[in-house]
Amino acid sequence: MAWVVAGVVCLLYFAGTLRPGYLLVRDFVTVPDPVLGAAALGRDGAAPRAVPLDAITAVLDPVVPAALQQRLLLVGSVLLLGAGVGMLVRSRGWPAVVTATVVATWNPYVVERLLLGQAPTLLGVAALPWLVIACRPGPYRSQLARALLAALPAALTPFGSVLAVATLALVTTATSGARRAAAVALPSLILCVPWVVPALAGAPTRSAAQGADAFAARQDSGLGLVGSVLTWGGIWAPGAHLSSRAEVVPMLAALALVLVVAASAILAVRGGGRRAAALVLAWSVPPVLVLALATPVGLSVMEVLQQVPGLALFRDTHRLLGVSVVGGAVLAGLLVARTTRSLSPPAVTAAVALIVSVVVTTVPDGPRRLHAAYTPVAFPSEWADAVSSVPAESRHVLVLPWQAIRPPLPGGRVPFLDPVPRALEPPTVTSRDLVVRRADGPVLVPEGEPEIRLDDPTQARRALDSRQIDVVWWWGVPESEPPPGFVTVHDGSQITVWRRGGDPRSQLPRGILRPSTD
Repeated sequence: MAWVVAGVVCLLYFAGTLRPGYLLVRDFVTVPDPVLGAAALGRDGAAPRAVPLDAITAVLDPVVPAALQQRLLLVGSVLLLGAGVGMLVRSRGWPAVVTATVVATWNPYVVERLLLGQAPTLLGVAALPWLVIACRPGPYRSQLARALLAALPAALTPFGSVLAVATLALVTTATSGARRAAAVALPSLILCVPWVVPALAGAPTRSAAQGADAFAARQDSGLGLVGSVLTWGGIWAPGAHLSSRAEVVPMLAALALVLVVAASAILAVRGGGRRAAALVLAWSVPPVLVLALATPVGLSVMEVLQQVPGLALFRDTHRLLGVSVVGGAVLAGLLVARTTRSLSPPAVTAAVALIVSVVVTTVPDGPRRLHAAYTPVAFPSEWADAVSSVPAESRHVLVLPWQAIRPPLPGGRVPFLDPVPRALEPPTVTSRDLVVRRADGPVLVPEGEPEIRLDDPTQARRALDSRQIDVVWWWGVPESEPPPGFVTVHDGSQITVWRRGGDPRSQLPRGILRPSTD
């Protein structure tokens, strides 16, 4: 039952992705024929936020095309979350399963994270119920094998791997004691190795202090900051806000759901037991923590922590609400099971339909927003030629214009993270500065290296030499001529590539595409 209900939600969310093309939605990007290059391995100097996901995508691409991998990850994040939560309450009957599954998958947290293009983050949250199931008492080897297998989806990202290790430690402590928890959690630290090693091997990555404020929770509904977070919203990015969250009926439905979960939490506490206490804490602690870190004192703490190498990977505190979603969904399912067990079958069906309709009303525009965002697009026809014009032995590739986020491609609806690093073997030099739009003005979070400007030939040559730039990749029409010592090797309508050295007489004239080397 849980798989069916979660599958229906996935169909409502992602039916539009059945069309051919690539999904370029903010952080959720890939390229045709991704390579196992510097970016995929975390050796390009950037924080390894997509390690090892990008490397696995590149390795599997010859067998499972990157575009298909995107869809599997997208659907899998919602399907595994809903089915996993439903499995946790399967012994309480189908009303509990349906309720818990719908609550877990149809809420502001899930929709807002997807609108940010963070299906990998959601996949880490989706692993939580499966980790709980895997940690049931049993022989050590069997328990460890189940735990590591359940944690694999979460290990695709740093946030997911840390969340999985913490969950294994806490759940195993509750079910099997501290000694067994250490025996299970310590080997699971291997899941963090793919991103910890490049993070330690590269230059220390610290985030600007502005990141604490930029990525703190924000009001996204008419319920204020506290109400927004308690109803599993409050995301920092205005582009992921849902207009329905400011409407009266969805706000009332969201508050009604909070009351349902709170009532179940009270009953669970009265019933006693470690499992009940853990469930209530999982629901209640993350919102409190997120709200605390959004206060002036909390922001000051986060500003300090972001100066510690590696901790900037976890500055987006809104992600923690995923734990609350899992706990709250289970509590909602338990309350429905408790209140319907003495009802007749028609009354039970009516009660479940009522709670499901309330849940759907909390985010009525979720499917529409996701359909619009996840519109498949095609890369420029010259993409393969442009990529092949970049020698693999190049020291660094400069990507211009100097901005981290690119405007939508034709047919697309939302901007996206520059995907060029995923297509090239050499490390890229590109902007990592992020601009977060606020009602009181944009907040700039400067990261990475300073901008390289090419409008002054002398300064451009000095900067390109000092940064060991051998190739310049331009999206759109270049704003300057090639710097001294560089020639045009690809000149297309949407992409231009300049390369250091070579015979200037062989430079391509304007408007002539470099022939494919295939």
